[in-house]
Amino acid sequence: MDHCDEWFKLTESLFPGRSYSRAMIEFEKINAAVSLMIWMQATWKPTAEINLFIGEINKMGMEPVNMLKDEEDQSLNNMTKQTLMVAVESREAGKTRVLINQWADEDEEW
Repeated sequence: MDHCDEWFKLTESLFPGRSYSRAMIEFEKINAAVSLMIWMQATWKPTAEINLFIGEINKMGMEPVNMLKDEEDQSLNNMTKQTLMVAVESREAGKTRVLINQWADEDEEW
């Protein structure tokens, strides 16, 4: 993700403000962050740490999605949204769910 930050610094000097090139770099950073998040899950990092990182990933995606929503070609916007959904779905998959059978008799064993 550090390489994307270096690209940002360079693009700010070459063409300041919002641009499609900057949105592509932001997409690359989001993609790298999601890959890092998946690695964190695979190496059993604490859930609280992973969830905090997922929040940071979602914040990374706000600016490019808002900029790209008005573009005629929505392909980069859709790719960015789908990459962000990987992070959101990953967070949902980490939640513990308990199913309660409301029709079970008290005498029945599960």
